[in-house]
Amino acid sequence: MAKKSPEPSPPSDYILVARWLGRILLFGALGISLYLGIKSITNGPIAGCAEGGGCNEVLSSKWGYFFGVPVSIFGALTYLTLLGSDFRGCCRRLHAICRWMILGAALWFVCVQVFILGQFCPWCCVTHTLASLGALCLWKRPLAKTHFVDHPAFAPALSVAALASLAAVQSFGPERATTTGTSLAQGQGTKIVEPKTEGPRMISLHGGKFTLNAKEFPAIGDAQTAKNVAVGLFDFTCPHCRHLTETLTKIQEEFGSQLAVVQLPGHFNPKGETIQKLLLPVWREDPETYYQLADLLHEGSLAAKETEVRAAIGSFVETEVHAKWMLKHEPWSSHVLKSSQIIRETNRKLIKTGKFPQLMIGDYVEAGSKSNPGHYYQLFKEKFGITRDAIPKLTVAPASLALGDIHVGAPNVYTLKLKNPGGPTVHLSRPKLVRGMRLKKAHAMELASGEETTLEIEVTPPTPGAIKGNIEILSDAEPAVVRVPVEANAIPVYQANPSLANLGMYRGKPLTKKVDLSFIAPVQLGTPRPNNPKEFRVSSREIEPGLRYELTITATPQTSRAGLHQTSISIPLQPKSASKPWPRQIRLAARCQVPGSKPGPRRVTPTPRASTSSIPQAPNRIPVKQQ
Repeated sequence: MAKKSPEPSPPSDYILVARWLGRILLFGALGISLYLGIKSITNGPIAGCAEGGGCNEVLSSKWGYFFGVPVSIFGALTYLTLLGSDFRGCCRRLHAICRWMILGAALWFVCVQVFILGQFCPWCCVTHTLASLGALCLWKRPLAKTHFVDHPAFAPALSVAALASLAAVQSFGPERATTTGTSLAQGQGTKIVEPKTEGPRMISLHGGKFTLNAKEFPAIGDAQTAKNVAVGLFDFTCPHCRHLTETLTKIQEEFGSQLAVVQLPGHFNPKGETIQKLLLPVWREDPETYYQLADLLHEGSLAAKETEVRAAIGSFVETEVHAKWMLKHEPWSSHVLKSSQIIRETNRKLIKTGKFPQLMIGDYVEAGSKSNPGHYYQLFKEKFGITRDAIPKLTVAPASLALGDIHVGAPNVYTLKLKNPGGPTVHLSRPKLVRGMRLKKAHAMELASGEETTLEIEVTPPTPGAIKGNIEILSDAEPAVVRVPVEANAIPVYQANPSLANLGMYRGKPLTKKVDLSFIAPVQLGTPRPNNPKEFRVSSREIEPGLRYELTITATPQTSRAGLHQTSISIPLQPKSASKPWPRQIRLAARCQVPGSKPGPRRVTPTPRASTSSIPQAPNRIPVKQQ
């Protein structure tokens, strides 16, 4: 007779307390992640964090996003998945992967804040701390009577691969360049007196609320003599400020005496304020050295750190001399930085954000930077009326894409021809595509006169329905944005009845379910393959040639794990004749339930009693009746 497996012992009080503590911690991390995700999407202020502080710098940087989605949203989904699998007592492999992912992600984002950004987001740190402690508390799970054992390296290896992909996308991806702007009320724009070679040239901001002397501040170009002057707020620690400075420098070199941009010193963290206080006295005493240091900071060859900047200044000016300059100009530097912060706060009330850089052009105020220089050429043309001597041109063909009916899940490739018909070189930026589209391969980023390039765009609609939008081609040509309208209607190639194969509750006998597949055109069905072949088997039978098939799904789940057992069935497709691309395969979902056994009372094994024949019997005691 086969020996029965011993009943699993119930979890100790320590494990139960740890599990509930872990769940509570994960719920806290989940709530904070959702809060941060919503604030990132809506660009709203974060409680307890000054705008431009550590929270905003971390969350608004490219390190706070993954393919354009806030990483806090992915974190919330991971915490939710771990909680769900723990409460249901299922998906041991998924449970382990989530635990490793949480610990690895916490380590990665701490390294980003320490070694890359040099800034800390208290909300992020609290979230990672709660999630890591919660994952550790849930590390030890009660074992079933018999249980499936993964290879011990599977979960950490998969988690490391996923985190490496995240790190690669964030590291090599472009900086986020988002802008927002608004026009000011009549009479509230930037005004400047006529150019003059001597004496102060005053600049009025916000209807005279602020008055600046153009000669007192650094500038791109000559702010004393330029016909048109814009005013910007810049911070050396802001990557978007460095990018915009580079863009405006090239534009100003092209316009010459027609344009200058005054660079007001701004900051949104103590590190930026310290660097400004180090450099402003150098500007007052030795403007040429200041511009050399500023160029090094904008190019990135000089790190925006206090120790690095001090050392760089020391290579130009003796330390004692620089200390005297700082003491001499400290009142002026403090006044300028305070005034810049007030101007920034005034702009923030208008454009609802205090992000850097900020650019004031006539009656227009804008925050952020764009990767497309054509945006700024267009702004200067609209607000100042200045244009380039030779304007680049760009043609796009076709002018629109009417795709008609396309199939859900099918990769459709379309091409757009971009050509420089003649004139200056056109510099292209990455185009903005409609949902469900991607660039199939890289294209040329510069087009000399007469050159052309091809955009290969792959459209793979994920769901049925209408597709409508614009592909935006960005460049420094005029117009800066060429919009190509796209219209399509995504239709499914099949219908499944039922769409989800629910085989029901497993009672010891194999479960069977039939699914009817109907196609819109004749197709050859390949061999169906479930991703869980140990528990699910699938066979197909042709009912109507090429158009209708019947799938038979059989489930024999392992009883060692109670709860939901499910599989994804992939079915290769080969259309017999098709004028438009079809999906290479379709997927169906099937599931069944394994009942769980209710825990009974704890068994107490009695101590075996010795044989009565080996133990002498005590004599019978007869109570003595008292007299």
